[in-house]
Amino acid sequence: MIPLIILGGGGHAVCVIDMIRLQGLYRPVGILDPALAVGAEVGGVPVLGDDSQLERLRTEGLAHATLGIGGDFRPDSTLRRRIGTRAREAGFAFPPLIHPSATIAQSATLEDGCQILAGAVIAPGARLARDVALNHTAVADHDSGLGAGLFTGTGAILAGGAVAHGDVQIGAGATILPRVTLGRGCVVGAGAVVVRDVAPSTVVCGNPARAVMAPSSDKGART
Repeated sequence: MIPLIILGGGGHAVCVIDMIRLQGLYRPVGILDPALAVGAEVGGVPVLGDDSQLERLRTEGLAHATLGIGGDFRPDSTLRRRIGTRAREAGFAFPPLIHPSATIAQSATLEDGCQILAGAVIAPGARLARDVALNHTAVADHDSGLGAGLFTGTGAILAGGAVAHGDVQIGAGATILPRVTLGRGCVVGAGAVVVRDVAPSTVVCGNPARAVMAPSSDKGART
């Protein structure tokens, strides 16, 4: 199996590690996370240090990585995208990772770095950009578009033709109705039902979803 580095060691990383092992194509050999002690383990995978180790690991022959960073659910959080860019600049490739129980239509498209967790469904014509994480049982329905770095909680649904731009975070159980557009960097609270377009960098909650926070520039923290 191909060795692979995981960037971030929080709860999402545990799910990613399990998915990698079930997929059977890659072998997680180390985690990079500045918040964890070197030598600690996450899901049985050792912590090797922080992002400063990327160049060294690449020169030692490691060539593949994936994000273990989940959502921090703060508007305009670009952490997932920034860490992915940093590792790519160091020469790492980000393969798509797909749980064996996920369902992906033949006409759907996934870019590099996508993570499709257990029970997720990607319908015909759906388009997932780089580093999208579709969590357990989440759905990207027909002709939906998911922008780079998007993260969903468990059971989130993007209905047919819905579009979510880059760095969007969608909470567990939220539903985005057909042809609704989510602006870049916005956050949808858990259980929300979004019936109209959401402006960039806005937080919405409730049913029907309404804005509860104005745009901000908080970059978030690794979780």
